[in-house]
Amino acid sequence: MLEASELYASYGRIPVLHGISLTASPDRYLGIIGRNGVGKTTLLRSLIGLMPLTRGEVRLKGMPISDSQTHEIALMGVAYVPENRGVFPSLTVLESLTLAARKPLRSGEEWTLERVFEVFPRLAERRTNRGDQLSGGEQQMLAIGRALLTNPQLLILDEPTEGLAPLIVIQIRKVLRSLRGSGLTIVIVDQNLETVFSIADHVALISRGTVVAEGSTEKMANDHSLLNQYLGV
Repeated sequence: MLEASELYASYGRIPVLHGISLTASPDRYLGIIGRNGVGKTTLLRSLIGLMPLTRGEVRLKGMPISDSQTHEIALMGVAYVPENRGVFPSLTVLESLTLAARKPLRSGEEWTLERVFEVFPRLAERRTNRGDQLSGGEQQMLAIGRALLTNPQLLILDEPTEGLAPLIVIQIRKVLRSLRGSGLTIVIVDQNLETVFSIADHVALISRGTVVAEGSTEKMANDHSLLNQYLGV
């Protein structure tokens, strides 16, 4: 579904990505972990054209997209939930979701407003509330629901459980796991290792802008020496 090959990116003269290569397989979940400041968000932004690359190539379903604009990549079936959630403060929940809705690129189970409300019943209760009237957890539900309504084939999530109450974290994990088998590929970055290890099939560990280790979730979760070395856990 997604291939990143030897990605390099910089902020001005400061290099951030140093030859990162990753693959996200169709209908599989790729988790990305690492300390703060090692380039995880920059990597995600580079995948969707928000961060220009100095070298390297990104392919979506075998097609090169490194030179494509972000809106063009979105129309190819990619949805992005940013770390700051990107909720419109002046729009109601219903308006935000309706604005995002798009028909799927392929046949199959379609995300509709009713289905999002079924998955996130709290959003149905708050449908007339503006974005700036929602709690952090409700905003995250809205951001994910809005992304799903674009009917993506690839969903990229940046820190979806950061700063949320434990019960909300559990609910979001449950929702993401429930999407398995739906044809959706997910790439998730999260500081909460339990979230990543409970969702992902494959995990990549990033340090100083490069992949230092990767493997099955079971292998990575049980490599305590590696996690302690790079994450201090």
